[in-house]
Amino acid sequence: MDVEKALKLLERGAEEAEIYYFREAARKVDVQRWEVNTSKEGISFGYGIRAIKGKRMGFAFANVLTEELLERALKAAAIAEADEYNSLPERQEYGGESAFDRRIVELQPEEVVEAMPSLLEPCTREKVQPTTGLVLWIAREVGVWNTHGLEGKEEVTFCLASLGTVVPGKDVTGYSYAAARAYGDLDLKAVGEEAASLAARSVDPVRIESMETDVTLRPDAVTELLENALVPALSADNVQRGRSLLAKEVGKEIFAPGLTIVDDGALPGGLQSGLFDAEGVRAQRKVLVENGVLRGFLFDAYTARKAGRESTGNAERGSHATLPRIAPTNFLVEGEKGIGETFVVHGLIGAHTVNPITGDFSVETKNAFYRGKPVKKAILAGNVFELLRKVKGLGEDYRQTSAVRAPSVEFEKVRVVG
Repeated sequence: MDVEKALKLLERGAEEAEIYYFREAARKVDVQRWEVNTSKEGISFGYGIRAIKGKRMGFAFANVLTEELLERALKAAAIAEADEYNSLPERQEYGGESAFDRRIVELQPEEVVEAMPSLLEPCTREKVQPTTGLVLWIAREVGVWNTHGLEGKEEVTFCLASLGTVVPGKDVTGYSYAAARAYGDLDLKAVGEEAASLAARSVDPVRIESMETDVTLRPDAVTELLENALVPALSADNVQRGRSLLAKEVGKEIFAPGLTIVDDGALPGGLQSGLFDAEGVRAQRKVLVENGVLRGFLFDAYTARKAGRESTGNAERGSHATLPRIAPTNFLVEGEKGIGETFVVHGLIGAHTVNPITGDFSVETKNAFYRGKPVKKAILAGNVFELLRKVKGLGEDYRQTSAVRAPSVEFEKVRVVG
């Protein structure tokens, strides 16, 4: 059944209805120690249907668009609980170009296998051992149609590479990761060099005393903290459910004066950029924090209607089988440039334990260096929201490996437990 016919059938039984299509083809080449394994491929696809009648929403999904699937969604709506905020976006106008690389679609595993020495050779030079790694490339096709006349179709691609390393006979490791929207932008050599260098530089670490000192977090460590505390606090869903400390702080200077945070779904080359979100709302740029002042939150269609405003285009779905949820697109950290190198931390262990409501954290450092010397073990403790009031400066080394695009950030007077 085609989409046009399906929408007409849905209109007969629902006041509003939506068809979401998702297809993803992923291939990867694995590395185990020095062995490059054969590639693996996975394909997932299907349709998700939302139907609203009397403010009751029903949802059903399947791999094929059939009348039976539509009927399941309509029946689910008939028995669902009514919610006055259930609604679908109006028709949208889209601009820009999709982040699509034909080479990723056509890329063969043999080509990637031939390129793997670039990833592994730095390990030989630094006398470290690769543990696990991979190169992954994905082509995705999405479509959203609804009974308001909304129609969005897009093909996107992205790829990534990662490598873990260890120094033989030593309890020190290294890790690096990179992602891009086009295969030609993926630098395997740089990933290998960073993973190998971090492990080699971390040999013979020293113990440090507990102290309060300026701490510079590298991009990956910044990302881990923000993903687990600040991002959830800026979700309108958490705000409306009373699970965000920032709920009543709009218009107030709550962070460092020079700190600006933007979520930009239309950022050229951004890993999460697209023409529209998972509900078909056009991609857009939103200023969340401006020079330390909180300006707003991330909304999908449901939370926007509840707040009496428009969606910010921040609905996300993992596949056709899931309902939309609020998520950042390209979450950008901006501010005054200039950082120190007193205590440098490349990664964190336990960032997932950060309390997303209070922002309290206690995490172990990974590949940390105090005045240039590797640190054996240290704990950073504090509160993410308070930490963001202590920003001294940002680096130029922007990096994006998820929705967060951040540089190194230096914070003043951070508690370090040796």
